[in-house]
Amino acid sequence: MSPPSFSVIVPSFFRPDALRRCLEGLALQRDQPEEILVVLRPEDRGAIEVIDKVEVTPPVRVLLVHEPGVLAAMAVGLQASTTEWVAFTDDDAVPSPNWLAALKAGVLPGTIGVGGRDCLVDGGVPRATTLTESVGFIGRWGQLTGNHHRGTGEPREVAMLKGVNCAYQANLLGIPHGLRGTGAQVHFEVAIGLDLARFGSLRYDPTITVTHEPGDRVGVDQRRSPSAHAISDVAANAVLAMTASGPGLAIRRALFSLFIGDASCPGLLRAVVGIRNADIRSRTLPAMRGTLQAAWAVATGYRIEFIRRD
Repeated sequence: MSPPSFSVIVPSFFRPDALRRCLEGLALQRDQPEEILVVLRPEDRGAIEVIDKVEVTPPVRVLLVHEPGVLAAMAVGLQASTTEWVAFTDDDAVPSPNWLAALKAGVLPGTIGVGGRDCLVDGGVPRATTLTESVGFIGRWGQLTGNHHRGTGEPREVAMLKGVNCAYQANLLGIPHGLRGTGAQVHFEVAIGLDLARFGSLRYDPTITVTHEPGDRVGVDQRRSPSAHAISDVAANAVLAMTASGPGLAIRRALFSLFIGDASCPGLLRAVVGIRNADIRSRTLPAMRGTLQAAWAVATGYRIEFIRRD
């Protein structure tokens, strides 16, 4: 049986230096993809200059996206792809030389998605990280356990993969449409994982790695000091994404968010316990506002939609 064909899709947004490092990593792959698709905004001339200078096989196909947000770029890449599988990484990540070969090796019977660990670095220096086997879990009340950057142990089934290091069976994959945010629509991986659960399993292997130096985001959803609007969007998306599994899980997530919450979106209990923590205080009201808005949307019929390959 021949190995599946792969496209690599890289959404990029005004980070030409990071994109150059990413493409140089793709040029060193032991297994080459059938196509490399880089999705750009039309005005991103710096990225075009980088693509013209970096030699990679096969040559990069440039796709243009006119809508804001990473999901619009991913949808353009998916619809333009021609292979059985599509792999995604970010422009601020550098795949290891064995990355694509390892993704291909992870395609087992019944597996419709494969992903791995993103090894975080800051200024080229590996970030101090404690490893865990608890990765990619969605609890009964919508509790989210990511930890894809901290994964260790044997390959196993997970509920969701991380967008910086993942691959999916192209004809089954749906890109979520309708999540909040103008840049990185946080929690889109949750919607993808829940949608694909009806078709097969997602496999996480921590030995499949990319080096990830998270770049600055464009817009209000900054990593280090997000605005109140961005916090509200994250909280809302945690609820809206779960409608991919039906309204029940989404409503349970809303209740969990309001009464308990998590580090990024604290609820009442976390707010009381962390009353002296300035970060928690600043996040609580925006998070609860976003949760309530999403809960109302779900109660009045909202369901996440997906863009699929034609």
